[in-house]
Amino acid sequence: MKKLKENSLFLAVILFLYVVFREKIPLVSFIVCIFLWYRKTGIRILLPPMLCFLIVSIPRASSALPECTTAVIREVHENYSVAHSGRYRFVIYCDETAYFDTVVEISGTFQEITGHVSFYG
Repeated sequence: MKKLKENSLFLAVILFLYVVFREKIPLVSFIVCIFLWYRKTGIRILLPPMLCFLIVSIPRASSALPECTTAVIREVHENYSVAHSGRYRFVIYCDETAYFDTVVEISGTFQEITGHVSFYG
C-alpha cells in the first residue's frame, strides 16, 4: 500500500487519460493504462487501479432525448396536458381539449425544458 500512496498522482493522471479515451477506444485505453501502471509500480498493487478503472467504466444514465412515439395523458390542465410514456413525461400544448387516459401519438421535435435552480425560485 505504500507504493499506492506514493503513486496516487500517477494513478489520477492515467485514470484521467482512461476517462478521456474510453469513449473512442475502451479496451485499448484500459490495456495501455494498466500497462503503464505495471511498468511504474509492479505487479503487487495491480488490483486497486483495475478496480478504479472498472468503477469509472460503469455506464451512466443517458441524457439523450426520448425516442418514443406514443404516450398516455395522465394530467389535464387548461392550456396543456402531461403525458407519460414509461419513465418519461411530456408536456403537450394543444388547442384542442385532451381527455384523461387517452393514448396520443407524439410527432414533432423534442425540446428539453431547463430551469434555473436558485434559492429564490
